[in-house]
Parts: sequence; structure tokens; C-alpha cells
Amino acid sequence: MVDGPVNIVAGLIQMDGGSIAFPEATDKEAEKFNVHLHAIIKGAKYDLHVALGKTINGIVNFNVPANTGNTIVLGILKHAFTLDIFELAPDLIGNGARRANSFELAIDLRSLKSRKIRTFTNRL
Repeated sequence: MVDGPVNIVAGLIQMDGGSIAFPEATDKEAEKFNVHLHAIIKGAKYDLHVALGKTINGIVNFNVPANTGNTIVLGILKHAFTLDIFELAPDLIGNGARRANSFELAIDLRSLKSRKIRTFTNRL
């Protein structure tokens, strides 16, 4: 079982022609690097982690795992029935406040605009 934001991203990837798979419960590598799903987009395989964000006064807050390895972290924001999805690259994650096993990110929404994913029809 995965949560809603992961299912939404999986569905969007499929709607854009990609394929998805969820890690097996026994997949220690996926567990170690916090992989929520695997995606094949235009022949390239991606391991993805999806983090739901909350916006407060123009600042977006995400909580992401500290150990993601080569996993691509996607941040998703829900606005009523619309969504924005952003790639939360290591440079953003590394600037977050470190907690035991995670980073707490507080990012100005305007600075995320250039990291917005508009489609999954192209490679990430």
C-alpha cells in the first residue's frame, strides 16, 4: 500500500505513456533509499520518492528522507483539485534543516517554479 501522492504521481506517469512498478516488500535497496515507486519514462528507469508539501504564507514545507542515494525526490503540492510537482534536487535537500533521519525543507514557492515538472512524457 502506498499513500495518495504516490498513487497520483504513478497515475500521471502512466497517463503520459510511462510504466511504473512498486518495490517489493523484501527489496532492501529500495527500502534503504526510500523508494516509493520505479518509473520507466522514454526507456530510462527512475527510482522515485514522493513528498507531500504544505504551503504557509508563500513558503512550502517538505519533509524528505536524509538517505535517498540516487532516488529522485518529487515534491507535490495540492491546490483544491490541481497539482504542482517539483523535482527536489540534492542542492535543495542539503539546505534543509537536518533531523534524525530526514531534512525539513522550507522553500519560497517562487524559487520552486524553475523546478516544476510539467509532464512525464520526457525523461527527467
